[in-house]
This record gives sequence, structure tokens and C-alpha cells, in this order.
Amino acid sequence: MKWRLTAPGIALVCLLAGCEREPRSQSFFEANEAERSQVIADCQIGAHRGEECQLAQLADQAVAVKQRHARRQQILRDAYEAEPTAK
Repeated sequence: MKWRLTAPGIALVCLLAGCEREPRSQSFFEANEAERSQVIADCQIGAHRGEECQLAQLADQAVAVKQRHARRQQILRDAYEAEPTAK
């Protein structure tokens, strides 16, 4: 007897075998704020587990650091470009 695998059959085999998609990367989460926020929220309530929780958290921290750095650069740029005050 020959087995014919069809799309539903393959999906069932993957489901039973525990096939999981590859976790999305840290750079993906850095670029996609909505996905990052959703995964972090789901991880906090236990609805999402695994490597993506760590990657989303790392991305959130990296984005925060980049934003702080950009704000500090802007403050320095503004201070440098400001007219000197007369004494």
C-alpha cells in the first residue's frame, strides 16, 4: 500500500511530531513594535513561551537603549548649535 501525503496529511504529521516554526529573530522584534509588544505581553501571562520571549525582551531593551542614545545625541546637538549667551 502506498501512502499519499497531501497538505492536510503533512500538517497532521507535523502537528503530531511537534513541528514548530523557527523563532523570530531579535532584529525582527526590533523592527516590529506591535509584534514585540504582543509577544512580551503574552509571555508575561504565560500564553507564549520559548525562545521568542527572550528575543522579544532583548529587542525591547535594545530599542530602549537606541532611543535613549538618540535623545542624548539630540540634546548635545541642540546645546552645541544654540547661540552662546552673553554674560
